[in-house]
Amino acid sequence: MFVRWSPPMIGWIKVNTHGTRKDAKSQASCGGVLCDHASYWLRGFLRFIGRCSVIEVELWGILSRLLVVWELGYTYVVIESEC
Repeated sequence: MFVRWSPPMIGWIKVNTHGTRKDAKSQASCGGVLCDHASYWLRGFLRFIGRCSVIEVELWGILSRLLVVWELGYTYVVIESEC
C-alpha cells in the first residue's frame, strides 16, 4: 500500500509527530514537523522524554506541538500521528 502525505486546507497547518522508545530502558523521545497548506516547512521539533510507555510518547509529541502551535497563533490545526 502506498501512503502519501497530503497538505492541509488553505488557512490550516498540519502537525506530523513521531515517537520512539527503546524497550530495554524505556527511554523515549518524540519529534515532528509543522507544515502549511503549500507544504512549506514552518518548524520542526525534537524532545527527549525519558521513561514512559509507547502511547505516552505519542501523546507527549502531540502536546509539545500543540503548545508551540498555540504560541505561534495558529488556530486551525490537523494532527497526524503514526500511533
